[in-house]
Amino acid sequence: MTNKEIFDLYEGLCEIGMDKDLKFEIRVSYIFAKAKHALEPYYKAILEIRTKLLNKYGKTAENGDWIVPKENVEDFTKEWNAFMGIENVIVLEKIKIEDLKEEKLGIELMEKFLPIIE
Repeated sequence: MTNKEIFDLYEGLCEIGMDKDLKFEIRVSYIFAKAKHALEPYYKAILEIRTKLLNKYGKTAENGDWIVPKENVEDFTKEWNAFMGIENVIVLEKIKIEDLKEEKLGIELMEKFLPIIE
């Protein structure tokens, strides 16, 4: 899995965990919980690198948000994309697409789960 896939999958798992309307079979919920737990250290490391890159190329806006000045966007994007493309060997249990048939997951959310759906 690339760092981008890890990032997206972890955020997707957090998103469904906060959606009280989504109810999965216990097996599916368990697989999601195991995946989230396994990915958490990678996700935190990705956030740490993002912060380092923002410190290197960006600055804090008046409202506290990070911004990357126009003259640094290209360098930031190049370094960030290269980092997000790094492959990691992570073995996660897969979920059969049929196990999700009852739930209504949008396309964006479903795309985040592609690495663990078979």
